[in-house]
Amino acid sequence: MLVSTWFWWSCWWWAGLHRQADAVSIGGSVESTLASFHHPFLEILTPVNGQVAETTEVDIELVVREFTMPSSFRGAKICLGIHAKNAVPTSNGDTETGLTEFCFDQTSSKVFHAQNLVAGKSYTVRVFLVDRGNVIAVSMRHFRVAAIAIPGHAGLVTILTALQHAVTLHDTDAAVGIYRRILAESPEHSHTLHLLGLTKLRAGRAMEAIPYLQQALRANATIEALHNTLGLCLKEVGRPEDAAWHFEKALALRPSYVEARFNLGTLWQATQVYDRAIDEFRTLAAMVQAHSLDLTAAHQRDVFVRLCGAYQGAARRDDALGCLNDALA
Repeated sequence: MLVSTWFWWSCWWWAGLHRQADAVSIGGSVESTLASFHHPFLEILTPVNGQVAETTEVDIELVVREFTMPSSFRGAKICLGIHAKNAVPTSNGDTETGLTEFCFDQTSSKVFHAQNLVAGKSYTVRVFLVDRGNVIAVSMRHFRVAAIAIPGHAGLVTILTALQHAVTLHDTDAAVGIYRRILAESPEHSHTLHLLGLTKLRAGRAMEAIPYLQQALRANATIEALHNTLGLCLKEVGRPEDAAWHFEKALALRPSYVEARFNLGTLWQATQVYDRAIDEFRTLAAMVQAHSLDLTAAHQRDVFVRLCGAYQGAARRDDALGCLNDALA
């Protein structure tokens, strides 16, 4: 297992991860000890306890909060150890192998990259703050690398490898089977839930897709494509107001998201809210005219056809004629 380090002066957070303050701090004044209960001297930010890694690589981020510790501890060293856990104890009773451990001078924040992990194995990360041979703070995390069995592959593979294989199978039962195996390992895996929802939608089963997409958004509500797909499903089952909310949320997350803007425009047009449909299609038409969209000629024509139709629906005939002229230009 190879571990490399990068020194970052500002904390970097993985999307969807949160801090777990379970480090233990020992020593110092009463004031500093009380402060350490809320802000430990030393803490592993990622991975979180019980995290299921989807690849054979993982970032380990830790932080040293100098403001909570006595000044006499601020020259202490940090020691980091990564241990692979055996399912069965060895002859000497040890259940941990593959020790990688090193010590270094502390900084306020540090990120490490561990790679060559093994699918199906569990790992323990331990970090110690050591001052003149005495341990003054400890933080520990446990995580494992997911292991998926898929047809055509010997042994177990990671979530990422399983997803890559499933995508090549398109919307088949075999792909769905792989998605379900992944979710058995990592039930909140947003990307897998999204792909399973898309498969249901494309099969004409929008109602079945909705729970998967909602579950994915509960795990990570910042993925604009999830909001767009859920909007399509809600539109399909006759819930236009809810669909509009998700299309608008997708656009709030990424204003240049062409698919979401087009879907929102068609929704307003279908529900005869022509003024709002015009707003969306005019924005797209302006982007087409500015050559800022990578759209085929057919899709560009569709934007103008929709805009002209929205003008016509709103009884704005002069604007509709002008729109046709622009489309033909």
